[in-house]
Amino acid sequence: SSDLASTAVSGKFQELDSGVDVGGTHSHSSEVISEQVPSTKSNVSAQSAVSSKSSGTVVPPKPKDTSSEFKKVTRMCFVVFMFFVLSYIPFLLLNIFDAKNRAPQVLHMIAANLTWLNSCINPILYAAMNRQFKEAYQKVLAICFIKSRR
Repeated sequence: SSDLASTAVSGKFQELDSGVDVGGTHSHSSEVISEQVPSTKSNVSAQSAVSSKSSGTVVPPKPKDTSSEFKKVTRMCFVVFMFFVLSYIPFLLLNIFDAKNRAPQVLHMIAANLTWLNSCINPILYAAMNRQFKEAYQKVLAICFIKSRR
C-alpha cells in the first residue's frame, strides 16, 4: 500500500502527508490538500490546488515522488519488523529449547529484557525515520523542558 493516506469525505479525496522526507521537500498535511471533486462529465479531470495563505492566490501543488516515499515507508516498516524479530527470537528459542529450564536464570532474564527493549526502541526508530514523528517529539520535549524550568 502507498504511504499516502486517503480520506473520502462527501465526494472529496484528500491526500495526507506521510511524514517521510522526499528530496528535502517539507510539506505538511495541513498545508497541502488535494481535492478531487466528482464531475458529471467523464472527460473532465479533477483540479488540484493549494491556496496561499498570504496572497490568497492559487498555487499548483508540488508533485510528490510517491515511489520514493513508498520505498522509505517500506524501509521503515522493515527496520521496525527486524528489531521486533531480533528482540523476540532469543526469548522464543530459549523457551522452545529450554523446556526443562536448565539454562542459567540470567539468560532467561536477558531474553525477557530484550522483548521489553523492543517496546522502548520503537519510538526512537519512528523518530529517526519519520519527519512528522520527529517534529512532534521535539515539540513535546520542548514543552516539557519549558515547564520544568518554571
